[in-house]
Parts: sequence; C-alpha cells; structure tokens
Amino acid sequence: MRRPAEVTTAPTGASQPSYGELWRIPGMRPLAVSVGLSRWVLDGMLPVTVVLTCLRLFGSPAVAGLVVFLGTAPGLLLTPFAGALLDRRGRIAFIRLDIFVAMAVFAVLAALIAAGRLTVPVIMIAAVVLSCTRPLAQAGARAQVPTMTPPHLWDRVNAVDTSVFTVVSLTAPAAASGLFGLLGPAPVFMVGAGLLLVTAAVLVRVPETVVATDPASVWQETRTGLRYFLHNRTLIGLALSSSLIGFAPGTIIVVLPIIIVNHMHQSAGLVGLLLAVEQGGAVVALFVAGRLGTRGREVPLMSVCAVAASAGLALILVAPGIPLIAVGLLVVGAAIGPYWVAVYGLRQRRTAPHMFARAFALSYAGNVAGQPLSSALAGSLSSAGSVVPALGVAIAATLLAIVAMLGIPDDSAPS
Repeated sequence: MRRPAEVTTAPTGASQPSYGELWRIPGMRPLAVSVGLSRWVLDGMLPVTVVLTCLRLFGSPAVAGLVVFLGTAPGLLLTPFAGALLDRRGRIAFIRLDIFVAMAVFAVLAALIAAGRLTVPVIMIAAVVLSCTRPLAQAGARAQVPTMTPPHLWDRVNAVDTSVFTVVSLTAPAAASGLFGLLGPAPVFMVGAGLLLVTAAVLVRVPETVVATDPASVWQETRTGLRYFLHNRTLIGLALSSSLIGFAPGTIIVVLPIIIVNHMHQSAGLVGLLLAVEQGGAVVALFVAGRLGTRGREVPLMSVCAVAASAGLALILVAPGIPLIAVGLLVVGAAIGPYWVAVYGLRQRRTAPHMFARAFALSYAGNVAGQPLSSALAGSLSSAGSVVPALGVAIAATLLAIVAMLGIPDDSAPS
C-alpha cells in the first residue's frame, strides 16, 4: 500500500508575523476563551480534585491513580471513530457535547458527595463517562485551530494554544486545591459545573467548520484515518515520544499530593501552589519558542526538552524539602512547554489538511496515553508508602522518548 504523503506546508506571509494577527481572525477570541475555560475545569481542576477526593474519602493512592487513569484511557479507544466524526460533521457540536456531559457528571458527583453516598465504583464510572467524550473536544479544538489559521501563523497559534494550557495548569490546580482545603470536594465540583455552563454560552459565537464535502461512511473514513496515521512516520514518532513524555506530568499529579499531604502533612493548598510553580517557567519558555519558531529544529528541541524534564524529575526524587521540589517542578514545566510547541507545529506541517481531525484524534490518543497509564502506575507503586519507584519509572520513560524520536524523518526525507 502506498504510504500517504507527509505534508510540509511552506510558510507564507510576513517573516515575523505578530501575535495580534491571531485575534483578528473571526471566531478566534471566543474559541480561545471557551477552550481555555473547559481546559481550566477538565484538565486543570479535575485531576487534582479527583486525587484529593480519593485520598480524603477512601484513603487510597491506588484508587486515586486508577480513577485518573479511567478519566482518560477508555476514551482513547474511541479516537479513530471520533476523528472520522469530526472530519465529517464539524467540530464545534462535539466540543459542546463534551461540555454538557461534563456538566452533568460534575453535578451528580457534587450531589453524591454532599449526601455522603459517593463510592469507589461510582466515581470510577463517572471517570469513564468523562473520558468517552473528551477526545471529541480535544481533537476537535486541535483540528479547528489550524483550519481557521493561515500556515504562517501556526507556530504563533501553537504557542498561544499551549500557553493557554500552561496558564490553566498554573491557576486551576491552585484554585481547586484552595477550594478543596476550605470547603471540601462538593463545592469544587459545583464551581466546575458553573464554569462549564459559561463555556457552552461562549462557544455559540464560534463558527462551525465542516471539512468533508462528499464523505464516505463513518466506518470507511475511520479506516482511512487509521491507515493514514499508521503509514505516517512523523505522526507515529510523535505519538510514541509524547506518550513517554507524558509520564512526567502523569506521575507528578499523583505523587505530589502524596509527598505534600501524606508525607509532609502540609495543606492541600500547597499542592496547588507547587503545581502552579511547575507551569510558571513554562509560560516564558512557551512564548519564546513561539516567537523564535521551531521549524526545521523540532526534533533536537524535543530531545533537549526530554533530557531537561528527566533532570527535573530527578531533583524531585532527591529533594530533602519543599524548595528543591519547587525547583524540580519548575524545570519540568519549562521543559515540557516548548516540547509541545514543536510537536504541534511539526504535526500540522506533516499532515494533509483534509486529514486534520482524524490524524489529530489519533495523535491525541498518543499524546495523552502516557499520562493516565503513569498515574495508575504511580498510585500502585506508591501504595507501600514510597514514591521513589514511581518517579524512577517516570525518569526512565522520559529519557526513552528520545529513542522514539529517532523514527521521525527530517525535512529532506522522501515522503
């Protein structure tokens, strides 16, 4: 079978485009606000809230890690089908579906917690439900942005997109941890449901984009997307390396509350502040990477970021106290931020535009697969009381990401 071409889109327009150009694109502002708010709740507040809730109500790191795993992993199995739907029917409707499902789940969890009736099986089922619609929203947003944006602005928009996630990670865990410490878990879930309602309202202002003009059946387009992805060496290499890089944040979200709350007997609010420190260094690094551009040097930059992230994890492993833990988290955040700018830019340049949603949905599965797996593994390895094995596995996985990058062809390689 002939391998689909890996598309490299040449830059057009001004050599030094301004970030201000992005906000003149119709629908870009409300899209950024809605995606940012949904990430603030579902990617920023939710994981740390789930871990703290499981530690308080059930007293089990293993349960906490498993619930984080179930909040992502089951939905990854649906990504090939999700990509076909997004290319076929557009993106905004499915982003909205994810928001409404999450609102309902949050309200149910808050009610059960307030009534004292939340059980381990129920929170696991809730996590699975949330995971099933999340790929639609994540891949939909990733495909919508380059569809709305000219190629010469892709590095800029990728830096902004990643920085939105960084700002989310900088503020949401701290806010969720602070609310959790003051009021308990139920109010945190109610606040999340309210913010998702605002997100749904803002999303109304974003125009829908339908890519497929004469679509085949969903199953046929799903198979086409799978074939395209599996024969694109760039997408495969990025998915493998991203999964391994994901062990760093996936492990931190579980072991950090264990270290701070269980071992050091500090408040849950401190967990959020330290997670904010992790993202603080990433903010500057992201905008520098977006400003300088990553074209032609993506793989070397990604390799350096992997080495730096492993060094940050090693600092956390040997840290005798909170200050060195904070330094390690700062290094991890500053390393992983530019890594994603390079990944998104290279992925967009090596993917045919009509395959954006299907390719990005499958890439999303690869990007995040390491995080839930590492969270479940970290919870299990930490059940005996020590976080050393979990951090050791995360360091090894982060370094192995460099090996996965070796399969990515350079710009001179034939398609």
